[in-house]
Amino acid sequence: MSFNINLENIKKRCKSFFFMLFVGGISWGFYHASVPDITDLIESRSIVYFFWGSFSLLLMFPVGFFFTLCIAYVTFTKSMQPPKFFDRVFTIGIHVAGVGFVVGNILSFIVIFYPLGTNYVLCERPGPTSGTYYTRTEEICEQVKHLRKTRASRDIPKLKDQLDGVSPP
Repeated sequence: MSFNINLENIKKRCKSFFFMLFVGGISWGFYHASVPDITDLIESRSIVYFFWGSFSLLLMFPVGFFFTLCIAYVTFTKSMQPPKFFDRVFTIGIHVAGVGFVVGNILSFIVIFYPLGTNYVLCERPGPTSGTYYTRTEEICEQVKHLRKTRASRDIPKLKDQLDGVSPP
């Protein structure tokens, strides 16, 4: 009994496997970056850190997860050839990601102007590409500014939990 080892095929599988891990990690990062912002908005917390791309990232997460599964399918098949319908499925996935990006940006602008613009005080914007802190009152805003100025930003979630009466995990 002899085995034929095709090193080129093994290289392709390894590259595909690591690309699958990369796409999966990016997808998980999208989810992890967007859910806390949106959850704080839904729960109407005292301090909200909102990044304008949160909705887009959340709406693109399913597409990234789907692409991860497709790459896994191709990686672990015997021939490493995707079925013919994958062309159409990838095209649909790209279109869904585009729609998610557009709808997510529209939702972000609506959220910035309505709930955050009327019920919250714009507190601090660290930079043009980072998120923005919104608070319920000016007093809370002063506390957040003090924590950011003293480099104790990790204490902001503790302050938020204390103000909202949430017990720490």
